[in-house]
Amino acid sequence: MIKDSSTHDLHAQDHEEISVHEGFDEEKFVPKGAIAFFGLLVLFITVSWFIMYFDLLRRW
Repeated sequence: MIKDSSTHDLHAQDHEEISVHEGFDEEKFVPKGAIAFFGLLVLFITVSWFIMYFDLLRRW
């Protein structure tokens, strides 16, 4: 069986990268921008719903 040296080199690179990353403390990723956008979206939809709701109550 013939081993491809390029494949072996790629696997060696993967092991080197893994060992480099093991030394670092992982930071917790919190998507603050996405959470803020979602909150604003919920607020906008809620305000829009109440505006339409009170407009329909006023017409009744």
